[in-house]
Amino acid sequence: MTKKSKIRVAALLLLLLAAAALLAVIFVARTRRLRGERALVDLRRGQAALAEQHFAAAARWLRAAAASGNPAAAAELGGLYLYGRGVARNFREGIRLTRVAADRGNAEAMWNLGIAYVNGWGAGIHFHKAAKWLVRAYHHGEGSAAAMVGVMYLEGLGIGRNYQAAMRLFQLSAAQGSATGMEYLGYVFARGVVAESDPRAAVFWLGRAARHGRPQALVVLGNIYARGWGVSKDEPRAARYFHAAAKMGVVAGNVGLVRYCSRCGGAAEYLPQAVASLRSAAGSGIPVAAWTLAWAYQHGVGVTANPTAAAEWYRAARRMLSPGATAGSWRAAERIAWIYAHGVPARPRRARSLLRRLAAAGDSLAMLDLGWSYALAAGGQKNVAEAKAWFEKAAAAGDPRAKRELKKLGEVPTTRK
Repeated sequence: MTKKSKIRVAALLLLLLAAAALLAVIFVARTRRLRGERALVDLRRGQAALAEQHFAAAARWLRAAAASGNPAAAAELGGLYLYGRGVARNFREGIRLTRVAADRGNAEAMWNLGIAYVNGWGAGIHFHKAAKWLVRAYHHGEGSAAAMVGVMYLEGLGIGRNYQAAMRLFQLSAAQGSATGMEYLGYVFARGVVAESDPRAAVFWLGRAARHGRPQALVVLGNIYARGWGVSKDEPRAARYFHAAAKMGVVAGNVGLVRYCSRCGGAAEYLPQAVASLRSAAGSGIPVAAWTLAWAYQHGVGVTANPTAAAEWYRAARRMLSPGATAGSWRAAERIAWIYAHGVPARPRRARSLLRRLAAAGDSLAMLDLGWSYALAAGGQKNVAEAKAWFEKAAAAGDPRAKRELKKLGEVPTTRK
C-alpha cells in the first residue's frame, strides 16, 4: 500500500471514529433528554397525587423521577420519608434524598434539611447545621424560611442572638403572608423584645396568625390577657384562648391553663383534662409539659401538692432539655437554669453559675436573667449593684428590656461595657 493510500485509510478511520463519537454524543444527549422528559412527567404525576393527598401513589411517581436525577422529585420524596407520608418513616433515607436535592440548589430541600436538624431527625439535634441550611433556603427564595431564620436569631439557635435581624425577618415574612411570621411578629410586639411593647400591634398580628391556622398564636393571646401585658387583664378570655389552643393539640395551651389560669373564671372545668394532657405529653418527652407538671405539684394546682413528685418531674425536665443545651440551644440551657432557680429543691447558685457561662458566651438573655436574679433576691441574695451591672451588660448587647429594668432601678447606662 502506497503512502498516499495509507493516509487516505487513516483519514477515513478518523472520520469514522469522529462520526461514531458524534453518534454516541447524540445518543447520550437524546437518552438524557428522554429521561429528563420522562422524569418531568413522573414528577408532575407525583405532584398531582400529592395535591390530592394520595401519598403512596405520589411516592411511586416521585421515586421514578428521583432515580432519573430530578432534584425537585428527590426533594419531594425526601419530604415524604421525613414525615412518613405514603412510605414508612425513614429519617436516614429522607435526609439522604433531601441532601442530594439541597446540594443541587433546591430551596424546599434546604428548608426540610434545616427542619430535620432542628428536630434531631435521624442524627440528633444540630442547630448550627440547621441554621446554615435555613439561611440558604431563605436566600434561595423559600417563603417559609424567613420566619424560621428569624426564630433562630430570636432564640440564638446555631447563630448569634440578634433581635433586630429577627424583627426584620418577621416583618418581611408577615408582609409576604406567612402565618409563622405574623405569629412571631405578634410575639415580639407583645413582649417588647426588640423595642417597647405594642399590645395593639401584638393583638392585631396574633389574631391574623390565629385566623391563618396558627394555634400557638392563641397561646400568646392567652398570655397577653392572663397577665395584662399592655391590655386590661381578662382571665376568662385568656382561658378561652388557652383552651382553644389545647383543643388543637398544642401543649402550650394546657401549660397556660395550669400556669396562668388556674384561678381564672371558667378555667376550673378545663384543669383536669389539661393536667392529663400534660402527663401524656411529658411521657412523650416534651420538656415544657414535664416542668409544668412539676410546677403544678409544687403549688398544688390541678393536683394535690406533692414536693416529691414535683422534684421528680423537675429532674425529668432537666434530662429532656440536656440534649438541646448540649447542641447549642441557649434557650434550653436557660430553662435548665430556671428549673435550678425555682424548682424543688431550689438551687440558685447552680442557676447563676449556668447563667454566667451563657453570659460569658455572649447570651444577652442570660445577662438579663442574672440581673433579675439579683434584683429579685433569688435565693435570698438581693444585690442591686450586681443587678445593675448585669442589666447594663444586657443593654449594651442590645436587649431593650434591660434598659427598662435599669430605669426601674433609677439608672440608665451612659457607657457600653
